[in-house]
Amino acid sequence: MDKLRRAFIAFYDRVRASPSLSVGPELERLKEIAEAGDVAVAYAQKSPVANVTWMQRAILQAAKAEAPQLPMEITYACKIVGCVPTVLLVTAAQGVVEPPLEAIDVFMQLDRTETFTARQDKLLSSGQDSQVVNLAAFADVVRSFELDLNNDNNVLSVTFKWAVDLTVVAAFGWGDVQISLNWFVDPKLKYGERAFAKGP
Repeated sequence: MDKLRRAFIAFYDRVRASPSLSVGPELERLKEIAEAGDVAVAYAQKSPVANVTWMQRAILQAAKAEAPQLPMEITYACKIVGCVPTVLLVTAAQGVVEPPLEAIDVFMQLDRTETFTARQDKLLSSGQDSQVVNLAAFADVVRSFELDLNNDNNVLSVTFKWAVDLTVVAAFGWGDVQISLNWFVDPKLKYGERAFAKGP
């Protein structure tokens, strides 16, 4: 419920400055956060050991359809067991609001050959990306990852994109956002063993 508290206080501050924001997408987002909190309480959390945390971060601009691709080099064998995506509004203009996770899609690929995201719609409109999923699907409350990386030279790449047309982004008043994927990692070798395996 800490997330709901933070979201409510931020919403309160913005509404005090601009009362017209009291009815709109942010109010619906607060409702979604509250409902997700109830789900989390009832959810039997799986807690695999992961004593390493990695992050990939990019800025998604309101005026651009996608952010630059983020490659992350993985230099030792490991297992990614979970992920927490976060979105932070970085536009300070009055009336600009933070989009929900559902407004953003993500593309994920390993070694530029194996793609882990895909839309399975039977029919896609022209111009729609078929190799993305919604950012909200990466939340660890929804599931635990079991991504085994057995090499010492894997590259995990992600790209963030708006899930809707830029005209919709503008209509809702969503601003530029900083998006982070916080990965929970279980190394397959101990620290000393990793150093020994890689050599001097």
